[in-house]
Order: sequence, then structure tokens, then C-alpha cells
Amino acid sequence: MKALPLRRKSEIELQAAQKFNPIFATVLKQFYMSRIHRKHREKMQKFAHILAAIIILLHAFEKFEINEPSYPFYTIAGIIFLLIAIFHDQIARRFSYIDSTFMIIEAAVYGMIANEYFHAGKKGLPWLYVIAVAAYVAAALINSRKSRKKHRGKKRKSKSSEDMETPAA
Repeated sequence: MKALPLRRKSEIELQAAQKFNPIFATVLKQFYMSRIHRKHREKMQKFAHILAAIIILLHAFEKFEINEPSYPFYTIAGIIFLLIAIFHDQIARRFSYIDSTFMIIEAAVYGMIANEYFHAGKKGLPWLYVIAVAAYVAAALINSRKSRKKHRGKKRKSKSSEDMETPAA
């Protein structure tokens, strides 16, 4: 028997569930929608790291063209952020705070780029980088609060299971 794609399978299950039990149908619909939203969120986080890497690598290329000594730093930072984007799924499974941490680091790199543009006498472009820094810091704070809630929930569950395994003295 050929396996149906997730979208087609979910439609068939929802139709069958609506005939059987409308409450079960709404629960099933929420389950499938949460899976879709989770995949979309992961893609957006990966895209944010790729975009940051491309911007930083372009800045590194600009510094290389004018022979400034800071281009290796930006090149290394851009490559690291690109690798984080490529291996985002594996890294995020192991470390819950990785997105917030690297958003703060990306904000710091953007702040250094804004500082360089301010010292070069640019007028508008550095302010866009300052806005990007503020957005990255805000996103990192929101993301860290969400991951902290998830992390605390996992700790409580594991702690209660450990208490049940150890016999009382």
C-alpha cells in the first residue's frame, strides 16, 4: 500500500473524524496545524541565520576590497553563521539556547558593522544596522523565554521520574 503525503492523509483523517466525532476532529486539526507551524518556524529560524551569514560575508568582501585588516573576522563569523544555518536542526535538538545565543552574537557583529559605518561618516545605513541589532536582541529575549519554559518543563518531568525510581529511606 502506498503511503499518502501528510497533507492528503490529514484531509482524509479529518473527514472521517468529522463524521465520527466533531470534537476529535478539532483536536486532530490542531495537531496537524501545530506540526505545520513547527516546520515553518524552523525554516524561518534557518533562513534568519542564512540571511545574517550572507550580509556578514558581503561586508567581509567589502572590507577585503578596500584592504582593511578586519575582513578575516567577518569572513570567519559569516562562515560560522552559515554552518549554524546548515546544521540548525541537529544543533537545536541538543542545545535549547543556541538560537538565542547566536542571535545575540549576530546582533554584536551587526553592532560592530554599524560602528564602522558611523566612523566612516555614513548617515542612514548605520541606523538600519542599529534597528537590526534591536530586532535581534528582542527576538533573542523572546526566544530565550520560550526555550526556558520548555527547558523547565523537561526538568520537572525528569525530576519527578527520578523521585519515583529511588526508594524512600
